[in-house]
Amino acid sequence: MAEKILYLPDLMLTWPWPRKMHPLYQEAAAESNAWLRSFALFTPESQLALEKCDFGLLAALGYPDVSRDYQAASTVREMADIIIDAVKNPQEPRPSGETVLGEIVRQFAERGLRTATPEATSHFVKDFTEWMDSVVLEAEDRCNGAMRSVDEFIKLRRLNNSGRPSLSPCELHLSIPDGVFYHPPILGLRDTIVDMITTVNDVLSYNREQATDNDCFNLLTVVMRELNVDLTARWPTTMTSPDGSYKD
Repeated sequence: MAEKILYLPDLMLTWPWPRKMHPLYQEAAAESNAWLRSFALFTPESQLALEKCDFGLLAALGYPDVSRDYQAASTVREMADIIIDAVKNPQEPRPSGETVLGEIVRQFAERGLRTATPEATSHFVKDFTEWMDSVVLEAEDRCNGAMRSVDEFIKLRRLNNSGRPSLSPCELHLSIPDGVFYHPPILGLRDTIVDMITTVNDVLSYNREQATDNDCFNLLTVVMRELNVDLTARWPTTMTSPDGSYKD
């Protein structure tokens, strides 16, 4: 049987906006890594592998102009509840004997929301809570072998790809009333941004996920299953590039 080669398109080839990097990237990333290392959660090898992901670079590219002040299944359900409680109550000490995740998230929320407006804090907590709840739903789907339709998948993926809470730093210094923040056109724009994140993420991670038999929660897998097509046939119809060369 001939080997099939999948060629991934360069999704950023025609990206029209210039790249911009936060000037404090190296300094802030080093401090963030040192803070996470202080919890001694991982072996040295695992810690190194985590730091190679370079989440500081992601933040520096995603928020190049933000002030430094703003940087800052049943088991899954239990952990999600701890994390949600820590985000909602960052000033309260965590219970003795609780998983260290509670304290990590408490410190994260305490630092990150220290200079946030009340409106921004409310929006972040809501988005963060919905994100954690959706992660639990994904875990349940994986455990139960559930297969969602494309529409159902996209609705859940809008919540669990962490795009919404990841956009929160853009708002921390703003006092946007709920009537504006949750206005239908604004929600539609946010959904579009999050859908772009999902599409690019699932396209670029598909090969690794299918190689490890972990692609059940990938947009390409869901589309192929529902429409009964192979992977190559769906490239033009599952995404749109910045210059419109891929049509939906």
